Amino acid sequence: MEGVAYTSLFLIGLSYGVTACMLSCMPFLSPILLANSRSVRHAMAVVLPFSIGRVVSYMLMAMLASISMLQVKSVINNPEISQVILGTATMVIAIVMFYGSYKEKPSNCSSSKQTGSKTSIAGYFTMGLAISLNPCAPIMTLIAAAANSSSLSNAAVMGLSFGLGAIGATLLFYGFLISSVAREIVEQFGQHKKNIERIAALLLATVAVSVFNGWLVL
Repeated sequence: MEGVAYTSLFLIGLSYGVTACMLSCMPFLSPILLANSRSVRHAMAVVLPFSIGRVVSYMLMAMLASISMLQVKSVINNPEISQVILGTATMVIAIVMFYGSYKEKPSNCSSSKQTGSKTSIAGYFTMGLAISLNPCAPIMTLIAAAANSSSLSNAAVMGLSFGLGAIGATLLFYGFLISSVAREIVEQFGQHKKNIERIAALLLATVAVSVFNGWLVL
């Protein structure tokens, strides 16, 4: 019986991932990929931590729902929480991107590169975590199912099943298709690469401001 529930939630997550979620992720991932699309590996370095953050968020919501459905509803129905977390993470990534576009690439600054990389990965993860705090019908289905789960671990697996379904399309769409389009743009305008990175950072900063002010509703 639990296997049926996991499969159903996976399919619900999959349908959610190829529709509403695909569009809601676009303002955040597209500018980042425009500046980080030198290869599929670089694109996945963005999309993967973002997607893991989403899965963790679904698991936490499901586990919280198994303890108290009212608590998790109060969290996702309060847009200020997700606005602050998502807006802050997005602005941090925008600043890192903008700062990075002005840096040269000498061989003796590996430590600063690692610091920037760690900051970016944490930012992508946090963005994915916060963007999932969205009271849409598929997520409310997950919460309702988790509220009736037999144990906390069962609820966690429900969130994992839903999350894996939801991120499948995102990994393919952004990790391969959108990143390849971004790579083509950068290759065509290679002499303006730094300017493209700065424009992408400014676009991302605009998205962050829109989230902070509630102008961008997920």
